[in-house]
Amino acid sequence: TRVLGAEVLGKEFVVTFLRLLNCGIPLVLVGNPVAFTNILTFSQDLRRFSCAGVFNFAPVFDAQDPEWTAELVPGIWGWTLFDRPDEALPKGEDLNELLYERTGGVADFLTRYRRESIVMAIRRGAEFVGRQDMDSAWTGPSMKPLHGLIDALVRNDMEALSQFTDWPVAYMQAWSAERICRAKQRRTAASATAAA
Repeated sequence: TRVLGAEVLGKEFVVTFLRLLNCGIPLVLVGNPVAFTNILTFSQDLRRFSCAGVFNFAPVFDAQDPEWTAELVPGIWGWTLFDRPDEALPKGEDLNELLYERTGGVADFLTRYRRESIVMAIRRGAEFVGRQDMDSAWTGPSMKPLHGLIDALVRNDMEALSQFTDWPVAYMQAWSAERICRAKQRRTAASATAAA
């Protein structure tokens, strides 16, 4: 953010990106959207960067979010190296809920969790991913450092999220408000359905 938004070098970086794009060099910017605010105020860069799309990979709102249940979980968790499907979860457990609790609805964390679960199954010589592999991956060195952040997302704890200095506070507050609104709408719809 400091380099791209700096008064001294900010414009030079923006023009550098434009020159790269003018040469036909494909360019992808990945990171915190706040860091790219200065670039996206330059109309030519905005036009070129948005030709393939400006994608926002924010956490999904909850385990019932259609993006989670219809796209991310089937698309990411459904992928496997094995010929056999994953072991079914114990009765009463919901895969969407479990994965949300263990990833906070973040696509990158879901991808990492899936990869680590597959690695655990391979290490034990299994023919499919089982619950024990999921549990081993969850407590393993790749996922364990994320537990605090994931827990803050799941609990919608803005105070805990504010401890991470690179999360845009205003954006996350809007995300939190939308999450609360959606939860209320679901409860109202469920009550109306039960009453009918």
